[in-house]
Amino acid sequence: MCQLPVGQAGAKACTTRCDPKGAGGCAADHTCVLDWQGTRAWTDCRVAGSGGERPSCRDHSDCKRGLFCRGAPAGTCVRYCRSGANDCAHGATCRPLAPGDDVVVDGVAFGYCGAGD
Repeated sequence: MCQLPVGQAGAKACTTRCDPKGAGGCAADHTCVLDWQGTRAWTDCRVAGSGGERPSCRDHSDCKRGLFCRGAPAGTCVRYCRSGANDCAHGATCRPLAPGDDVVVDGVAFGYCGAGD
């Protein structure tokens, strides 16, 4: 999907439509990450790393497939969740990705699985 405006010349960046929760739509060695700017949100496939849940990370490439780096460059690898759904494990709850606003892609509001952080 080439819809993201880049600069002033009318150029557009291309991204890959994928599933942030399970990395569906990405190659086996890639993970699906969500990004947003204001009210526009999109997904893209990025190379996955080896970090499991909760280790420190500098960017998304430090985290295993199905995880993303929250708080980069001094972040932790966490799972995406669907806002309002009970799809986090181990007593974690789905927290907003962006303060005060849901990040919505294809009609699904996403958050991240967090304990008390």
